[in-house]
Amino acid sequence: MESAIPAHLRKAGTCPVSTPAGHQPPFPAWTARFSPLTGQSVMACFGIQGPADRSPAALAEFSGFLSAADGPGHQDLAVCTDSTGVCNTIIIAYWPCLSQFRQWQETSGFQAWWQAAEREFGDYGYFLEVVSPQAENVETLFSDNSSPEGLARLGVGMSDEIIEHGYWGSARDRLPAARHSRLTEDKTGGDASVSGKRVLLAGRNNLCLIRSGQDWSDTGHEEREKYLTGIEPVLREGMHFLRDQGCQLAV
Repeated sequence: MESAIPAHLRKAGTCPVSTPAGHQPPFPAWTARFSPLTGQSVMACFGIQGPADRSPAALAEFSGFLSAADGPGHQDLAVCTDSTGVCNTIIIAYWPCLSQFRQWQETSGFQAWWQAAEREFGDYGYFLEVVSPQAENVETLFSDNSSPEGLARLGVGMSDEIIEHGYWGSARDRLPAARHSRLTEDKTGGDASVSGKRVLLAGRNNLCLIRSGQDWSDTGHEEREKYLTGIEPVLREGMHFLRDQGCQLAV
């Protein structure tokens, strides 16, 4: 087994890890490897909120921009109904570096389109959420070493089986930044500015973002039954709590 932290980001740490002495993970897990991942990567969520039957036309506008030069290396499509009963269609797109994303914004014409007054009118709304973490603030975990998801689709492969999983605090131990920082909450920032119908909400340092993908396509009967009856309902309950009551935690 090997450490989840890639070799180029391993440094002598000042913060203790939570890995139990002699830890043997209860099941195998892997992390994505890049060539390597340096600087800031980008995950951008392009969202459309409104009647479900109107989303395809609006989605085509996003897709046209994303197919331009310097576009994302990978993109996923997600659809959900929010707590108000409104349909949300989202393209989640990934860039390996921040400079390429910014270049795409300008040369594709997306930035001018996004800032145009016409975006504030119509039968549906738009939202854009962009996160660009440093390499030392990114970690991935997979129970299958042949099915990458999300940012890992930009990687070059998977690690060998890793040590840092299967115990409380293991996600923090997989973050290179956690070896020299407690990643404490940043209470500054996060304020909203409003201009017309546009709302801009700034992020905060050490904000935790989890992009989870669940795929049980290749599971057998017993394994699938265990997942669908014992794991998926708990996961869904947690996601619904964050969706419906998450704002109560952001104070």
